[in-house]
Amino acid sequence: MSKLILTVIVLIFGISLTTIGQGKSEDRHPIDIKLLQCFDTDSNFMTTTGRIHCYEIAKEDWEKELNIHYDILLNVLAEGAKIKLKKSQIKWFEFRDLEYEFSNEMYLDIRNRSTMSKEFNAITKYEIVKARALELKSHYDSFTFEWIIE
Repeated sequence: MSKLILTVIVLIFGISLTTIGQGKSEDRHPIDIKLLQCFDTDSNFMTTTGRIHCYEIAKEDWEKELNIHYDILLNVLAEGAKIKLKKSQIKWFEFRDLEYEFSNEMYLDIRNRSTMSKEFNAITKYEIVKARALELKSHYDSFTFEWIIE
């Protein structure tokens, strides 16, 4: 059973690093480039604690990016859409918090046998925030693109 868990953990970590590193460097988001640069330092790549630190910094950067995209999207929407976006964001915060609780329970409380569990918890939180930031950016890009065409 422990070999299976270790295999799954290594597979997930490998997939996460692969998705961050995909594409040409000019196609990558600056936050992901910064994350890869953080991994490149020997002190971070060689230790789980160092990699967790890199993910935490990247998550904070994605939170800032999320807020930027939320604000610029809010500024271009009509009043009715603004209300819906605000409600949606409140619900997303609830979702995020529950996902964080679930991740903590799954990786920290139940499998607190290794530092890799802590790393997967950090990766999960990073991915949740990154996904929402990119989703808000996509909404803005789609909305402003439609106006350009008309």
